[in-house]
Amino acid sequence: MKPNSSILIIDDCKTHLLVTKVILTKSLHFTNISMVNSGEEGLQWIEDFYKTSAENLLIFLDIKMPEMDGFAFLEAFHLLDESIKDKIQILMLSSTLDTEDITRAADNVYVTALLTKPLSVTELRKYITIE
Repeated sequence: MKPNSSILIIDDCKTHLLVTKVILTKSLHFTNISMVNSGEEGLQWIEDFYKTSAENLLIFLDIKMPEMDGFAFLEAFHLLDESIKDKIQILMLSSTLDTEDITRAADNVYVTALLTKPLSVTELRKYITIE
């Protein structure tokens, strides 16, 4: 994934949004980063994005959010067109120690990995390739 690739951060906490963005910008030199505050906003953003783009997308998805948590987002994501889903990589972000959440993330076909907040650059480099 190139630093000019598109990234979407979905998190209800403004602090976590900003920290993740700073890490991606300063440490990994990503420039095209969008942020939304909920799963619903994330789904709408994806639909709007793919009306005008065909590029790959990396999503950082929080687990614990009100109204639509990360797992509910994944259920709705499943309903998107295959041509869209094939272009998206999802990394879940959480500070959870709940073994059920960890297992659900690991078992989900759309989730590449569950990463711990705050985002570790070393851990992130295991899952993305910066060309």
